[in-house]
Amino acid sequence: MSEPEKEYTHLEMEAALCVWEEINERTLLSKAGRYPELNKLREDWGSPTLRHASIHFGRFCLQVYDLLTEQQRDNLVYDWEFIPAVLDHIDWTQPGEPGEFEFKQPQEVVDSMKAGWAFNVWLQHANSWLKHGWSIDFAEAGASTEDMRRFFDENPERTGKEMAEWWADKYDLDRTDQAWNRI
Repeated sequence: MSEPEKEYTHLEMEAALCVWEEINERTLLSKAGRYPELNKLREDWGSPTLRHASIHFGRFCLQVYDLLTEQQRDNLVYDWEFIPAVLDHIDWTQPGEPGEFEFKQPQEVVDSMKAGWAFNVWLQHANSWLKHGWSIDFAEAGASTEDMRRFFDENPERTGKEMAEWWADKYDLDRTDQAWNRI
């Protein structure tokens, strides 16, 4: 008896292809070495099995995508931002076969992604204020993204503008947007 034919929607195939493209990025191309668990999985399963597993991973990505608002979808590049963000929430160390993978709840992934977006917006806002008033951004001032993330998490009530002003005051920076007023 032959195996029944499987049918996939256009969206499922697109998601699977985008997942496969990102897996190749992470294991063979520019991001190789940054994802040891995924590299091990590719080694253990082999490329054909991992490629077929992309269908399962792609379906999970679609479940997450369906929970995003239209505005959130419009602000994401599907294959370069959304798919990698979802793949970051997969535990690649799970034992078993591709169809046995357990995923987080899609809403949990969305909530985590939203938290990351909130930080990124806050950091852009803080950098804009610091650059505007003192002609420097936080990276140029020596603050790492981890430092900024920690500050953001510990001071959720502080806006990006307040962060820029606090930083400038703490390190006694001279304002550059008011220099002509002093001459």
